Amino acid sequence: MKGQTALCFLLASGLLQAQAPPAKDQNLAAELEDLLNTPITVASTKAMTIRESPGIITVFNREEIVASGAKDLLDVLRLVPGFEIGTDTQGVTSVFVRGIWGHEGKVLIRVDGQEANELRFACLYLGNSFLTETVQRIEIIRGPGSATYGGFAELAVVNIVTRGANELKGASGSVSVGKTPDSWGHQTLSASYGDVAGDFKYSVAAVGSRGNRSDQDFISWDGVATTVIPLKDNVGYQNDTNINVGVQGKGLGVRFIEDRYATFDYQSSNARMEFNHRFAEVNYAWAAAEGLTLTPKLNYKRSQGWFYPSREATGDKEVTRITGELQGLWDLTKDLNLVFGGQSFRDEGVARGSGQLWDNGKDTITYTTKALYAQALWNTPLVNVTLGGRYEDHSSAGSAFVPRFGLTKVMGRFHAKLLVAKAFRTPVIENLEGSVVHPEKTTAYEVEVGYQLTPQMLLTVNGFSLRIQDPIVFGSIAATAANPYTNLPKTGSRGLESTLAVRGAWGYLNVTGAYYQANSNQVPDYAVPQNDRTLLGAPRLKLTAYANVILTPSLSLAPSVIRSGSYYAYDQAHALVPGERDGKTILNVFANYRWQGTKLLASLGVANLTDAKLSYGGGYISAPSPNPAQGREVTLRLGYNF
Repeated sequence: MKGQTALCFLLASGLLQAQAPPAKDQNLAAELEDLLNTPITVASTKAMTIRESPGIITVFNREEIVASGAKDLLDVLRLVPGFEIGTDTQGVTSVFVRGIWGHEGKVLIRVDGQEANELRFACLYLGNSFLTETVQRIEIIRGPGSATYGGFAELAVVNIVTRGANELKGASGSVSVGKTPDSWGHQTLSASYGDVAGDFKYSVAAVGSRGNRSDQDFISWDGVATTVIPLKDNVGYQNDTNINVGVQGKGLGVRFIEDRYATFDYQSSNARMEFNHRFAEVNYAWAAAEGLTLTPKLNYKRSQGWFYPSREATGDKEVTRITGELQGLWDLTKDLNLVFGGQSFRDEGVARGSGQLWDNGKDTITYTTKALYAQALWNTPLVNVTLGGRYEDHSSAGSAFVPRFGLTKVMGRFHAKLLVAKAFRTPVIENLEGSVVHPEKTTAYEVEVGYQLTPQMLLTVNGFSLRIQDPIVFGSIAATAANPYTNLPKTGSRGLESTLAVRGAWGYLNVTGAYYQANSNQVPDYAVPQNDRTLLGAPRLKLTAYANVILTPSLSLAPSVIRSGSYYAYDQAHALVPGERDGKTILNVFANYRWQGTKLLASLGVANLTDAKLSYGGGYISAPSPNPAQGREVTLRLGYNF
């Protein structure tokens, strides 16, 4: 195990020694300064740099995403400290954040401003979904965002920004094909176009992919017999098709997204299962006065999650959310900014199955939510202050108020952040079916310090403490068949994360580390009886290193290594107590070649080079046996900007 863990550090040291070709110091410094001065809005609404933003932030730009060979969001999140992949029921893959199972409503994913969580259970579904081919940038808050984004942003926010007219400047297309030793891996095809017409910018993108989750076998035990299911055939597929259209100009913004994701439920129903979503938004930024912008927004979302086409006559449920919002952005002075607004949304659940009814005895059910929020950013000579909060009231589950406070300071090469925030998770329609639950609430304390060791090298270290009060738990020991969800006392985690970022004319290198331990966990469903410092399914230690080294003006090499520690899970061999599964080291290597004088980029690489037998654990006691991940896969990608 020690030898495998050392791979991260061997890779890092080897790449640092291979910084070539040499360049002048000022050129190297400019590379890192560009990164540090990139304006982002994910943590503050008003554009701020990464070091100033009141949040623990990770940002991936398009260069890093393409070079790494990441085909989807799952591949990107595996490189983020504090994030781990886990498994849920029916073959669905999702995410842990800082050791806590974040699958149901605890992590918000936004795509071009649209909330992408499905609305029946507020779940995330990863694995050949949220494809990266059309993505320009991914911004991640490793910490709570409820004061800004509401009830899905309890533990983290993942903000995906796709390529627009400014980035495309015409047409773009790509094709990629993956192959494992025994089967096909992933095949993806994308096409995009963006341009300017008068005062308006527009873009349209389409991407489709067919993937195979693993070339291993899924092994489960139902208490009587063991079942072995090979996933390299059709039962392991994960398919996604996405169309994204955007128009912006003269203050007007319009967005339309259609996403259709399909996978196979090999764990229970042996049937195709789909997550289908449609998003639409219209907004208008009105310059009401000097320094004051008012933006009314209208959003539509249709969410059809956990849908089985073969059972359409009896099991078709969908939820529609219509949201109206008015947001204000007011620069009172050059050092004082105010963000404020109000929001109201209506969720309507429709059960189309024959004789299928909701708790109200009807085939439709409706809940409404109203929210008010405000945030002040005050830049003083001593420190930058963030103070804000959000009040949200759900027509059935009740209300929640979450304040937010932050201090940030940049002093030359040094920066520091002190962040204290409340967050919440509001139950959605299926959480309320047969259950009486109220919002769970999180208290988060975070501290980050960072220092530019050299003009080309930045080291950041952050510590966190999370405590969730009244977590909403499915299938708990305390729940019943009639009341599947219940609020249990509390859970949480605390730990450390760090990132070393190096950039220069030779390329870049990022080395990260993350460690957590359970913090006052009183949820039996998340507990590991033989180790009270860990939570079920989530490794406590994670190390990563990823780089892109420029070998020639045309050729670069992008290796990455991910080391996850051991974790505990219930499986076919450990029916009464969870067993410990060994940690794994995943090594990926991608070569990228750009033909000089053209806009053609070719990539050839291998994911999981050593064919490590990685699996993803379940985050709660009634989760299925661990899901096996993909073995060695060779991928060829061709991309062209016309």
